[in-house]
Amino acid sequence: MRVIYFHTYGGEISDGGNKKIIAQAENLYKSGIDIRLVLLGGLSTEIPDKKYICLLPCNTYFLKNTLAIRLYRQYLAKKYLKKVINTADSSTILYLRYPLPILVLPYNLSPQRNCKIVFECNSIEINEYRESKTYFSYVWELVFGTGFRKKCDAIIGVTEEITHYQLRRSGNLNKPHITIGNGFDVDSVPIRRPPPYDGLHFDMVCVATVSLWHGIDRLIQGIAQYKGQLNIRLHIVGTGPELRNLENLIRTLNIKDHIIFHGFVKGDDLNRIFDQCHIAVGSLGIHRIGLSQLSILKAREYCARGIPYISACSDPDFPEDFFYILRVPSDESPIDMDQVILFLTRICQVSDHAQTMREYAGKNLDWSIKMKKLKGFLETLGKEPVILR
Repeated sequence: MRVIYFHTYGGEISDGGNKKIIAQAENLYKSGIDIRLVLLGGLSTEIPDKKYICLLPCNTYFLKNTLAIRLYRQYLAKKYLKKVINTADSSTILYLRYPLPILVLPYNLSPQRNCKIVFECNSIEINEYRESKTYFSYVWELVFGTGFRKKCDAIIGVTEEITHYQLRRSGNLNKPHITIGNGFDVDSVPIRRPPPYDGLHFDMVCVATVSLWHGIDRLIQGIAQYKGQLNIRLHIVGTGPELRNLENLIRTLNIKDHIIFHGFVKGDDLNRIFDQCHIAVGSLGIHRIGLSQLSILKAREYCARGIPYISACSDPDFPEDFFYILRVPSDESPIDMDQVILFLTRICQVSDHAQTMREYAGKNLDWSIKMKKLKGFLETLGKEPVILR
């Protein structure tokens, strides 16, 4: 069996999504799978020199217009997929993250092919596009989404909610499928050294590509409404489309002394921020993209580092009563900081909480664990005949 994992999104190698696909490919390769991770044009930062990574040239230096560059990349993606579908044999699985490039249409997946096509789905796309007002993508998904799902041979979702939605859209609840939550390379980050808690102040950290669905505004509102004596500081690490709105909100609420924007931080500088913070912040706004479950990459990093966190969503890899997660309501209410402080006080009574979380991550969240499950699914799928549609 051979797996071709095609990726078109670009960006920094440190982006969560790019780190994920490289970790997936690496661990499938280590497990004995013949895999090629094909990157269209590579990424904007240096890519590790690995046997399983193949760079597909995408020279856009002659194009000056951003739209023209995007369309050219889409054209190359479509051309490559067509080549694979037309030439790959029955031992090949083409592994694609959904949604596909916009120039690819459902009928492009349906020639007399021998290879199997697997979609990995990370959200309920049509809800996300609607809530984020991404209207072109919304219409594209509305028109072509069902057709794509009918053409694929198997679906992989990161939560049960997402998997079941994708199966319903395909019109075949018996289509081969599996739910595998996101993982994390546990050894890629150090275990955090928890700071002391003196009952006078505490620090929180949120690491994210700041978007509306992170719901950080709910936390800022909660800090503004807090009437207690503790000095609360929120460290926001990262950039993103929602950052300016948060800055405006902070000025309106006059709490700029409580919020620290670090921008993009990595390496030892990021480790130091984690070491000075008592708890972390997960997603507080996934209801804004029509979800109740999510498999958040950053939550897995928090667990690997050993920092407890607050979250407003269910996660398939953590029990609902997981001691080191504070579950808050999934709505538009400000975060109750008194509840957060009680959580902090409870956590600080457990001296080895960082080590306990690290051990949980190693046993349940590491990519090596996740890819064993995916390997078994792909091997089973590889033995089934292709059903042409």
